[in-house]
Amino acid sequence: ATELGAPAVGREAIEEAVATAGLNEGQERAFRSILASGRRMEVVAAPAGTGKSRLAGAIHDVWTRECGPVIGLTVSQRAARVLSDEGVENAANIAKFLDTNRRLESGAAVSDDDRNACQLRPGQLILVDEASMAETGQLDEIRRYADRAGAKVLYVGDNAQLSSVGSGGVFSQLTEDLPNVHRLDQVMRFNSEWEKEASLKLRKGEVDVLAEYQTRGRLRAGTREEMVEQSYQSWLSDHVGGKDAVLIAPTTAQADELAARAR
Repeated sequence: ATELGAPAVGREAIEEAVATAGLNEGQERAFRSILASGRRMEVVAAPAGTGKSRLAGAIHDVWTRECGPVIGLTVSQRAARVLSDEGVENAANIAKFLDTNRRLESGAAVSDDDRNACQLRPGQLILVDEASMAETGQLDEIRRYADRAGAKVLYVGDNAQLSSVGSGGVFSQLTEDLPNVHRLDQVMRFNSEWEKEASLKLRKGEVDVLAEYQTRGRLRAGTREEMVEQSYQSWLSDHVGGKDAVLIAPTTAQADELAARAR
């Protein structure tokens, strides 16, 4: 995992980029190390709201300018579009990327568009976002194709996030085993200082922090029927008001029930 051989960006180019990238201290530290290390694989592990996408976009810009093309990979096509909005112009879902490379490997027909988007080149950077949600076999296969092409892999994710629906866990293992994991811990997504700290405690499973949410009026309680109805009505109010809203349920049956009403 610490194997060298990937391109490295010069110090002058890195410092020039740092001056205008608007990164915080933790992001800058990871930014410098990832670009200058020459390692063939890097891992960024960080909670939601700490600026992983911002960091990825800044790395993309410098790598494209100094080393070569960047391809962004995610578990879903929607997430690929989000990554593209963050500045990673060439973004695809992992399944499509792997299918295209398998076809190229076997000599099967591949469209010019898929070939141009997914075929790897020496010096390329493969940026895998939400890597904790990818299957172990997928991450291994991405690494194999990267090694064969002489490309560098950057896995970005949150090891406390939901894991893959398939065989997963390798991302969490990497964050525990590797000596050079880049960690971001400055939460920027919340306006309230208390919620920045509380969100990190909640992420770690520290149930005592729920008292803070209760004090702040952020918790609602009631019977199952009352909570289902309140959740639906709150979603409906936001939806009618033109806001993006998500209903999250603990079981598939309850999710189906809410989805049927929403439709």
